[in-house]
This record gives sequence, C-alpha cells and structure tokens, in this order.
Amino acid sequence: MEYTEKYFKDIDAALEDSAFVAKLAKADSKEQIKNLFQQEKNISLEDEAAEAAFNKIETIRNGGELSVEDLENVAGGFSRWAFIRAGSQTGAQWGTQLWGAGFGTMLGAAVGARIANNIFNGRF
Repeated sequence: MEYTEKYFKDIDAALEDSAFVAKLAKADSKEQIKNLFQQEKNISLEDEAAEAAFNKIETIRNGGELSVEDLENVAGGFSRWAFIRAGSQTGAQWGTQLWGAGFGTMLGAAVGARIANNIFNGRF
C-alpha cells in the first residue's frame, strides 16, 4: 500500500469524527475496524494497522493506559511525517545544488530527513 499525504489526511479527518471514533471504540475485532474504515470513510487499512488499533482499544477497555509513544502517534503522527518529508525535500534541493543530481539529491534528502527528525524530537 502506498502511504500518501492524502491517505494520512483522510485518516486524521476520520479520527476527528467523534461518532466514527465511538463506533471504533465498540469494535470487537480488527476486521470490524477495517470494515468501519472502508464502509464509512472509504479508507483501506492493512491488517497490521487494524490489529494495532484493535489492540490499543482493548488495552483501554481493560483499564490500561496509552504509552507516551501512543499519545505522540495519536497527536502528531501525521505532523511528524509531514515535517520529515519537508526536511527531506529541502535536503534534496540543497544536495542537488551542492553535489549534483542523482547521488547529491539522494544524499541531501537523507541528510535533510535526519535533521528534520532530530529537530522534531528536540535533539537540536
């Protein structure tokens, strides 16, 4: 499956719909989660994503809490992806100018993505 910016925006929009989230919370299986996303939001989820969502729902139902990583993914999963992607694109532009097309573009994109990830995680 190709993960595009539209795909992440569609998922973010779906999760802003409180009625839809309430239905997800009542799901009894990963198949129900997949079906809800497909039927109500026209979003195809892979088995792994549906299973991870179902496991998180089960954790909450059983009195567990979301981890810090879970909360970060819920709150900023898309913004992190978009931020790193922007860093990669900027790095690719600089790499092309500094070292030429091809290898320079690839190297610049890798460096830009790493810098953006470090900035996003507060390492700079």
